[in-house]
Amino acid sequence: MHNLALPLRMGLQTRILLLVIGGLTIIFAVFSYLGLQTLNESTQRSLGERLVVAKLIAAHTDRHLQEALALLGNAADPALFDLSRRDVDSGRAELGKLFLRSAFFSYAVFVVDVRGQVVWSEPYLRLPPGTVLPGYSSLREGLLAGQPGVSDLLMHPQTGVPLVMLAVPVVDRNGEIVGAVGSATDLSQGNLSLPLEPVTLGRTGYAEIVDQRGRVLYSTRADRLFQKDDHADRFYALIHDQQPVVGGCHRCHQAASGPRQNDVLAFAPLRGAPWGVALRQLEGEVLAPTQEMAKRIVLVTLPLFAAVLTAAWITTSRVVGPIRALTAASQRIADGDLDFVVKPFGKDELGALAAAFDAMRERLKASYAEIAAWNRDLEQRVEQRTRDNTLLYEEVQRKEQLRGQLLEKVIVAQEEERRRIARELHDETGQSLTALAISLASAHDSLPLEANGAKEALGRAKSLADKLLAEIRRLISDLRPTVLDDLGLVPALRRYATTNAELLHLDIQLHVEGRRRRLSPPAETALFRIVQEAITNVAKHAQATSVTIRLAFDDGRATVVVQDDGRGFDVAQTLSAGGPRRAVGLLGMRERATLLGGTLEIKSQPGAGTTLVAALPLEREEVRAHA
Repeated sequence: MHNLALPLRMGLQTRILLLVIGGLTIIFAVFSYLGLQTLNESTQRSLGERLVVAKLIAAHTDRHLQEALALLGNAADPALFDLSRRDVDSGRAELGKLFLRSAFFSYAVFVVDVRGQVVWSEPYLRLPPGTVLPGYSSLREGLLAGQPGVSDLLMHPQTGVPLVMLAVPVVDRNGEIVGAVGSATDLSQGNLSLPLEPVTLGRTGYAEIVDQRGRVLYSTRADRLFQKDDHADRFYALIHDQQPVVGGCHRCHQAASGPRQNDVLAFAPLRGAPWGVALRQLEGEVLAPTQEMAKRIVLVTLPLFAAVLTAAWITTSRVVGPIRALTAASQRIADGDLDFVVKPFGKDELGALAAAFDAMRERLKASYAEIAAWNRDLEQRVEQRTRDNTLLYEEVQRKEQLRGQLLEKVIVAQEEERRRIARELHDETGQSLTALAISLASAHDSLPLEANGAKEALGRAKSLADKLLAEIRRLISDLRPTVLDDLGLVPALRRYATTNAELLHLDIQLHVEGRRRRLSPPAETALFRIVQEAITNVAKHAQATSVTIRLAFDDGRATVVVQDDGRGFDVAQTLSAGGPRRAVGLLGMRERATLLGGTLEIKSQPGAGTTLVAALPLEREEVRAHA
């Protein structure tokens, strides 16, 4: 995210310059790539030309060798040489003619037997008959296979003259190889220079003919003659694989004090001899035109790049400067300062933008003045409306307080009326029914035994009086249970649950949690009436089989939870206007809790039972320990 946000924080001029630089870089890269491709093609062309020259020299040298070997082959007539008796007198004249016909015969001609022992040699070889021909091992394999042979660089054992030898096999009338005729060439006389004379390789280049051991047979540099080349192993592999090659290499044979330089080497092996042609020249000289072209490209491209970048900087400055001025003007407007004039920037698009911006500022200034007038009028109206609302709110609060006080008095009066009715039922109706039951029992006992009918009637009357007395006592308990006033909330709830469980056909369980204590009379009355109303609603509407009452005490409040397994109901719909009548009872319970600063929450949904939770805060001075 930070990397993405960085370009957004850059200035417009910076972004434009980056785009220009990016575009120029891409163009430069494309042209550089094309230029490098062209330079590379030019380099490859130069290298290819070197290889072609090496191949031409190798072919030319091959042709001279083949001519010399052909002359030797014509002279190797078995009729002229009887090598079984070591007789070469008949062939001497023919070999003498060969000595004068080719540069490859410039040093000597010779005849050897199949073991390489010299039979005869003239004029400069001067090897006694029976001497093994020097270098015969390099000729032997070809000769025994019936092929002409060409030797590597040899040194004359007595004189030290550098030589190369050519030989062709002599076959007798039975087709057996009995020896060979050949020639020796003195390399110190430059007899191999003919193919290399037209070659010019600049100031640092030179051409060489090397044998398979890397020995220089001829070189355009005199100091390289008969030396072993520093790439002898590589030349050996290239000659045996008949593989021409061109590429870079180190000039390892240079003076140890100088820095190592790179050469371009083109090498082409000969086909008719284990030799090769090597053209070598310093890489800097070979590739000088290409490098000069690359330097010119850089010298042209960099100033052009700088010129375009400078032009882009000047152009963007002329564009970004007015934009920055307009941005500063926008910031002043955003800060609320409209008392200035936006300067024009000419008659182009930026000038038109500046003029439009200044016109907008003027209209905005007029609009602000008009809005300020409206705001003053609106503030006056709001202040008046606020005063009216404050008075109305205070009136509503006063009426709500009066309603609460009235509701509290109604509840108190209701509880007093319940207590009065319960007392009257207990003192008058209850005592009357008790006296009536006693009288009926006395009358029943005073009748003679034979008055069975009267006794049965009095018995039924007494049972009815007892039943009425029990019902009166239950009504007295529902109206105002004396145990609530005498013993407190927990015994009152337990007695209420025991008394009404069978009557209402419900399994009512009471669980008390926390340290039991007496609450203030209003709190105990409110919680008792909430539970009483909840049980009544369950009996009337829930179609439940069991009810659980949980009464919990903690340091700050008392909580009662009434949970049934009935059919449940939609709480929002029931409590909304126009809901079922049982909403009156639910609202009454909520009012009782609210008057004491508590809460009442109802959780239910169709088919999932109902849970009622009522919580009342406790004031410590109203709490006393329960025995």
